[in-house]
Amino acid sequence: PIIAADTGGSPEILNQGELGKLYRYGQIESFCEQVNWILQHPDKSKTMAANAKEKAIVEYSHLNEMSRLAEVVELAQKS
Repeated sequence: PIIAADTGGSPEILNQGELGKLYRYGQIESFCEQVNWILQHPDKSKTMAANAKEKAIVEYSHLNEMSRLAEVVELAQKS
């Protein structure tokens, strides 16, 4: 699973714990707590990892990114 700081788009991307755990930015203790949680909950962690992989494939694959870029170029050409 993913462990990310609770800043920027991370909370939205991780979808309230569905894909990984958040730690408080700049606080190593918080990061360590999340690592420990993952180690202590292997079944839930495996599910999070599988969900994260699926989201990465579906939403962030190179084919999807190329499609989004093509849309932007097309819109720019129409302007």
